Amino acid sequence: MNTMKPTGKSLSRRQFIRILAIGTGAGVATGLGCGLQTQRPHQTINETRLLMGTLVSLTLVSQDHDTAQAAIRAAFDRMAELEAIMSCFNPDSQLSRLNRDGYVVAPSPALYEVVQQAVRVSALSGGAYDPTMKPLGDVYADCW
Repeated sequence: MNTMKPTGKSLSRRQFIRILAIGTGAGVATGLGCGLQTQRPHQTINETRLLMGTLVSLTLVSQDHDTAQAAIRAAFDRMAELEAIMSCFNPDSQLSRLNRDGYVVAPSPALYEVVQQAVRVSALSGGAYDPTMKPLGDVYADCW
């Protein structure tokens, strides 16, 4: 039984960059508007939340407050989803189960990709980067 197959379709780095480039281009084109719309003043929208064991602050500068607010909300929602999967502080997260049990049945695509990249970086570094530091972390767990 292969216990590290993703449960959904993962997003390749190339696909992510393509989506980011298209989105950026569309945003620039919309913002320029070819002089057809009246320019609204830019607003700075800032929001901070406690996520991933730290304070995360997002700041957007936009002419459309509602769209910027929706983008911030979407970013925080995605970060919360990833935290639920990969938190070492949540005993029910897939990462915690992987650390505790040594395997995960049907891992999320995000966890699968992170583990793949960790193994890749470990190999490229000749083992200098060791993603299997869980036992060492357990020794010092009381210090965290």
